[in-house]
Amino acid sequence: MMERAKTLSAGSTGSARHVYLKTMLAYFVLFIVMRALTSIGNKSTIPGERIFDPAFGIMMACVVTTGFVGITYYHLARTDEHDRRANLWAFAIAFLAYFAILMPWLVLSQSGVVGPVNPQHAMVGAISIGSMVWVWLRWFG
Repeated sequence: MMERAKTLSAGSTGSARHVYLKTMLAYFVLFIVMRALTSIGNKSTIPGERIFDPAFGIMMACVVTTGFVGITYYHLARTDEHDRRANLWAFAIAFLAYFAILMPWLVLSQSGVVGPVNPQHAMVGAISIGSMVWVWLRWFG
């Protein structure tokens, strides 16, 4: 029993030790596959035009969604309590930050104070905030 407890600890040399690295590598590979599929189907360089066939887009969305669900399950099944707590708080703060950035931007955009809403910029801001929370909780908290 003592041996099993040692192999499941955070500093163990078992397969759970590098789960974060493996997960990030899998996300990177999935991103490269997604970009390759997008470039294969790319027929236009004019912004606003349809980039690829709708059937191809549906297929790509299904492949990417299935891959993300599988990778996320793999990651969550192999993390310890400390990492899970950091992930939970970071994801929650990033989700809330997305709407805290997007909603005022939408109101200000509708009143003509700022330019049009760009959800991608809000997402980058939210991911940055969530990443800072994760790093703080994971390494300093």
